[in-house]
Formats: sequence, C-alpha cells, structure tokens
Amino acid sequence: MARIACKYYREKKGVDKKETFYRRKGKRIIDIIGAISGLIVFSGLFVIIWLLVKITSSGPAIYKQVRVGKDGEFFTLYKFRSMRRDAEIHSGPQETTRNDVRITFIGRVIRKTGLDEMPQFFNVLKGDMRIVGPRPERPYFVSQNKCFQGKWLSVKPGLFGLVELKYGFSDDCPHITPEDKVPLDLGYIDKYSCWMDIKIFFAVVWKILFRHFYFSRILSKETTIPVKKE
Repeated sequence: MARIACKYYREKKGVDKKETFYRRKGKRIIDIIGAISGLIVFSGLFVIIWLLVKITSSGPAIYKQVRVGKDGEFFTLYKFRSMRRDAEIHSGPQETTRNDVRITFIGRVIRKTGLDEMPQFFNVLKGDMRIVGPRPERPYFVSQNKCFQGKWLSVKPGLFGLVELKYGFSDDCPHITPEDKVPLDLGYIDKYSCWMDIKIFFAVVWKILFRHFYFSRILSKETTIPVKKE
C-alpha cells in the first residue's frame, strides 16, 4: 500500500503503559458498533442527500479522495460531493474558504451541518478511520507541513476530534492553520480514553445541532493539553 513520502512516528520502546484495553481493542469495537448504528439510523437521510446532490449538480453524489492515514498509508475517503465536479482541475489542491465559489448550494448546507461526512461511516467499518480522532489530511498538505508528520501519523484519523470541537469544521474557521490544529491532535493522541471520546462525541454533536459552546467549556482542560515538541 502506498505511503506518504515522509518520516512517520512509531513507538519502539516495548509495551506502552497507556496501551489500555480500550486503546488496543475497545475503541475498534465501539467504532464498528457506532458506524453500523449510524448507517442504520441515518439511512433515510443518506438517501435524501444522495438524491439532492445528484439532482442539483452534475457528477457523482459520492466524492472519493485520497487521504493520509495511520503510519502515512494512503486510503480512499468517502464523502458527499459538495463542490463542482471540476473544482480543482485547473487550480490543483486548495484549502476550502468560507465563501468558496466552488461549493454548490446543497454542498454549502451539508458542509455547514457536517452531513457531507456521513459516508465516512464506511471508512470506519473498513478500518481506515475512527469515529473520534484527528481529521485526515490530503497527501499534498501532509508533505508540505512537517507538523502533520511524526506522532500525528501514529493513530488512525477520525470523523472529528478536539480540533472540530474547539474551532468547528473547516468552513467555520477557514483561518485556522496546521500549527493551530496539530497541538490539539497530539494532546489527544497522548491522553485519549473511552471517557474522553464519549465527551468529545456528544460535545461535537451538540455543537453541530445547536451551535453552542457549553460542552466546549466542559472540555476546556482537554483542549489546552500541553504538548512537548518532538
């Protein structure tokens, strides 16, 4: 399997004391149950969004894109297409901005609510991703930013994490840089547990549904985790 052309982090000092049952097996079990449940519960909404995307713009409803996963391995990420099908033919890889003209009307709605990420439940089932974890980046951006390398590549990426809890998704805070995001991700990698994942999950869901920061304040300790530079 292809990998990103960079050095990636791997601990080789024996058994890590933090390797609890949850980290070794429990998280994967919960991810599978959560992904199956999500696909069943939101199956009707999944079909509606699929139809809306197909009807309102040309091109496939499901967009496939190469992302960087654990240990730098490439995988195919699925999401509902929110941009014109020719969005990057001439420009190449670009970060999305708040009023990006490439985004369709339906695309703007599903991006704002995070519904464009729903197909990634299939990525979770395949084992490419987790429900909670750092968001996966594209190979171009990983190769251009060293902060996305090292320990950041030591875990599987997720549907959402501390970055989305603190800053929202990319359309909410387009000015956020990798240097803003990575310290939160590294802090999560060092400290994540079942209880922490539960809090992040419900806090992000609350934030998406109500655009409220109550749970964000509850997790203020997690979002200010001191991170040692490698």
